[in-house]
Amino acid sequence: MPAPVPPRDAASSASQDIGPKLGSWIRATRGVQGISQRQLAERSTLSRSYLCDIERGRGAQPSVTTIDKLAKALGATRAELMQAAGLIDSPAAPRETDPERRLLAIVRDLSETSQAAVTKFAKFLQAEEHRWLQPALLAEQADIVVEHRPTPGSGTGPTLFPIDEPTG
Repeated sequence: MPAPVPPRDAASSASQDIGPKLGSWIRATRGVQGISQRQLAERSTLSRSYLCDIERGRGAQPSVTTIDKLAKALGATRAELMQAAGLIDSPAAPRETDPERRLLAIVRDLSETSQAAVTKFAKFLQAEEHRWLQPALLAEQADIVVEHRPTPGSGTGPTLFPIDEPTG
């Protein structure tokens, strides 16, 4: 037997609940990040009055494009905004952490040249972190000689500022 179709009043009241939930989430997220409504409107290329309507749940049913703009401006995903609105269930386990998602949103907003510079800097930091073996883990055992030594290939790792070789 097919599931009963809800009456129109129930469907319209369910869609009215979406606005306040999403609006509250956006307002709370904006507050945590310390950005004003005007700043979020500028970041998302939405009008401040429309953003105000969304936050207050005043009849605003944002499109997927609008949700994407807000997600990018807040460093979130479309799924997070749709979850906040109660449109989809939460996933079992997120793949990235919130700081990783925010960093990714920032990097995506950069030019290709700047993205390449950020990637180069991240590789430099990674190489520096992994440059030395961790002797502290072995120091408790007296019969093991602990010495600092570079990891293989560390001499040819990425550099933050490449040194121009003299041409001759």
